[in-house]
Amino acid sequence: MRTDYRIDDFQQNYFVIDSLDQLLDTTVNTDFAPLYAANAALPPIAIADILPGDDVVTHGTQEYATAKV
Repeated sequence: MRTDYRIDDFQQNYFVIDSLDQLLDTTVNTDFAPLYAANAALPPIAIADILPGDDVVTHGTQEYATAKV
């Protein structure tokens, strides 16, 4: 929810889920209002940032993403 993104270009970060059922269950059974409120006070995450705890499946140079900022 805090990751910047461009609507006019390919996304540099993609998120992996275990299954469509997991996605549907999580989105239907989660009250997102408290999550949005908690994140509102936090700074955005830049497109090319990789945070501690992120599980990187493939990691390139991010040259394309940083050139687009």
